[in-house]
Parts: sequence; C-alpha cells; structure tokens
Amino acid sequence: MYMAEGHCWHMTASITCAGERAFLQLQYPPDEVKKQTDRARRVPRSHLLQDRPNKENGLSSLANEHGRGALLAHDGVDDIGGRAGECTAVGRSILCLGPDCHFDPQEESMWSPCLDLYIECFRRRAQAEIVEKNHHLPHNPSRAERNAIHSLRNNPDIIINEADKGGAVVIMNRSDYQKEAARQLSNTKFYRPLSSDPTEEYTKKLHHLLRTLPSLTQEQINIPLEPRPGLFYLLPKIQKLRNPGRPIISGIGTLTEGLPRYVDPLFRPYATSTPSYLCDATDFLRKLQCTGDLSENTILATMDVEALYTNIPHTDGIQAVRNSIPDDATAQLVAELCDFIFTHNYFKFGDNIYLQTSGPTMGTRMAPQYANIFMADLEQCFLSSCPLTPLLYLHYIDDLFII
Repeated sequence: MYMAEGHCWHMTASITCAGERAFLQLQYPPDEVKKQTDRARRVPRSHLLQDRPNKENGLSSLANEHGRGALLAHDGVDDIGGRAGECTAVGRSILCLGPDCHFDPQEESMWSPCLDLYIECFRRRAQAEIVEKNHHLPHNPSRAERNAIHSLRNNPDIIINEADKGGAVVIMNRSDYQKEAARQLSNTKFYRPLSSDPTEEYTKKLHHLLRTLPSLTQEQINIPLEPRPGLFYLLPKIQKLRNPGRPIISGIGTLTEGLPRYVDPLFRPYATSTPSYLCDATDFLRKLQCTGDLSENTILATMDVEALYTNIPHTDGIQAVRNSIPDDATAQLVAELCDFIFTHNYFKFGDNIYLQTSGPTMGTRMAPQYANIFMADLEQCFLSSCPLTPLLYLHYIDDLFII
C-alpha cells in the first residue's frame, strides 16, 4: 500500500481482485467518488511510499502510526479522510484492503474505479428491487385458475405442448402422443433402436477424430464433460388431418452439440449465396418484383418436399457440401465433421435409445443450411437437364416456388 504525507492516497497501478471487490462493495454518492478520484490523480508519483498491512489488525505500519484517520491533510480535512482524525468509507476501504492488495508505483494504471463502481452499484440495487418485488407481486390468475393449472401440470394422463405452427397450446392424451411417437420411430428407414447407451463408445470416436484435426479447430469445438443422449419429442401439426407430430431432437448437452456450432458458420455463406435461396418473406417479395410483367399463359407452382431432413441420404448430402465449398481443405473438414454428426445422431425417448440413420435431426443448429446446400445442389443438376428452364425458381428450405 502507498501513502504520501500531506497528500491523499494515490492508486497508481493494477489493483488486485481483493482491492477491486472492496471498491465495488462501497455505497457512497457519485459526487464524492468523482471528487476523491480527481484529487487522487493529481498526487505526484515521487510522493508515494510503499507499505504493507500487518497480520494483526490489517492496517499498514503507516496507518498504525497515524491512527485510523491516517489520511490527514494539513488543513484538517483530507481527500479521503473527512474530518481530522477520521476516515470516510472510501478511506476505510482502502486501509482495510488487506495483504492481497498491491500497487506498483513503476507501472502506469489503466484502471478507474468510478465507472465500475457506478455499474456495480446500479446492478445490485436493481437486482435487490427486482427480487423484493417478485416476493410481493400479486398473482394475475385467480386461486381457482392457479389450482386448475397445477392440476393440469401434474396430470400424468395428458401432454401439454406447443403446436408446430401458430403458437397454440395443445393438450393431448399421453397415450395418443406415445402412439404417434412409436409410429414414427418404428420406421426402420430413418430410425434404428439401440440395445444400450453408446455415449462412451461415441466419445472415444469423437476424441480420435478431433486429434486428426488442426489444433485451432480442436480448441473451437467444445465437448460436454458428461454428454447424454438427445431428447426426442413431437410438436403436433394441428393444421393437418389426424394431427401428426413433427419430430424434434433436443441436442443440449449431447456429445455432438459443439460440432454443429462450429460447422454452421463455415458453410452458411455458400448456402445463402445460391440463386434460388430465400431468406424470408421480404426477400421473396423483393425477388418476385424483379420478374416484371407476366404473360397470360404463365403458370405459378408451389411444392413441398416431404420430410426433407430425414430423406437426405448421408452420401448425397456430404457430396453436395463438397460441391458447394470451393476450398478443398475447408470442404474436407466440413465433410468429415458432418459425417460424424449424421452417423452419431442418437437420442432417447422414454426408456429406449435410438439412432437416426438418415439425414440431420430436426433441432440441429446446422440442419437448415445443410438442407439448403443439398437442395441447391439437387436443383442445379435438375434444372441443367431440363429442356424448359423456369422463369423464376426459388426455395425456402423445403418449400419451392416456380414460375
């Protein structure tokens, strides 16, 4: 700790965590902080003396010599000490920073306590008010409505889920939900049941794959410490007959969770730069306006690819990735990672574990752009062999629009 006789305390260098925490705990007016720190910055470096707190009372030898009001100026009021013989909250906090706090007079300090202090004080006060209000806020639903919600939530015979489209809330019989899931998972073209959890085996394979990749790539791919299978669930399609479910697999905490995060930005530029790619409805309207006037015999057609994700063969999809990425090294890297992702898509439903054998799972981060690349590659092969080229051909993942 450093002290200048006849001057205020001056902090000149990097402050340790202990000192910073002490400052952040202070609750004093901003005007006082500004006044004290402005004066502190005007103290000459030549007036600084090094001192360390002792182990008995946490005060430095200089502080012990001058008393707890060690920061005194000749006029009786110092920059941090207040009245003669006293010490304000700021002075006490500096005196009591403890032996872990160290200032180096030879090093220029870039740390300023003011802004950090304001932010931390505001955050703590706002958090305290939010917590206090949460404990006293009245319930919007009536008691009867709260009892009904509680009863529905704990009813084992129903499933409450979000609809596939429209944001509606769907309440289904659990038996119907499980029957629809069993119907889809029994399709051996897309799914295969596993006799045991393959997490340990797949983890070894992933570590072996990562060791063959560049070190920078290895650092950017995160693997959970305790990976688990994905979780399979359905979103009911209430707009369709018999309300089939859209299969979704939550990949949070799974072995391959970090791979799609790394792969997605690598081939996103190539997926979104194809002529037929649609970003959103605004992009569709803009491209539609560029077609100009149409003749009377023009035909407008829309199509939808059925179950696009699960119908993408691994070999064709990975080849489409290679065809779309011009850089051979990047294409090879992305292809290897995609191959591992798609051949290790295992998940859990109920007490059973399954492996998806075709295409990316719905819910994988890179699945939309992977599907776009596959569709663009397929369309290029198809359109190049057509005797009649469409005036306009656009697609939004699995939805097609043709003029």
